[in-house]
Amino acid sequence: FPSHDNDELARVAGASMFVRGLEGGKLAYVFSDPLCPSCKDLERQAEVAQASIRLAVDPVAFKDGSEELAARALCSKDPAKAWAQIMSSGYSDEKVCDAGLKKVRANNELFKSLGFGQTPTLVSSKGTLAAGSAPAADLVQWVQNF
Repeated sequence: FPSHDNDELARVAGASMFVRGLEGGKLAYVFSDPLCPSCKDLERQAEVAQASIRLAVDPVAFKDGSEELAARALCSKDPAKAWAQIMSSGYSDEKVCDAGLKKVRANNELFKSLGFGQTPTLVSSKGTLAAGSAPAADLVQWVQNF
C-alpha cells in the first residue's frame, strides 16, 4: 500500500467530515462520493464494520449530481444519518447550504491535491492508502493493522 506523510495526514484529518462507528475504535478516513457504486458498497460494509472501527467520512463529489447530495449531508444536524440515507436511497430531504457546498468543494480540492484518483479512497491513521471496497472483515483488519 502506498503511504502519505504526516503533513498530508494532518490535511486529511482537517477535512470536512463526520465520524461514525465504535467510540474509541481505531480510525480511518474515507473519501466517498454519494453516487459512486463502489462507495455505496463500502458504505454497506462499513455498516457491519462500525461495531469494531471508526470511519471519518470525507464527502467528495466527482459524479454528476453528487455535489448537492454530499452538501446535503454536511448541512444536516446529523450528517452521519443523512449520509446513510443518501447512500441507501440516493436522496435526502436535507436542505443544501452554502457552507456544505464549500466544504464539499474543499474536500474535492484536497482529494486532487493529494493525488488520489478514485473513490472510495481510504487513509489509515498511519497514512496508508487503499482504494475501492472490501468485505467488512477485510475492512476491519485493514483499519486495525494499518
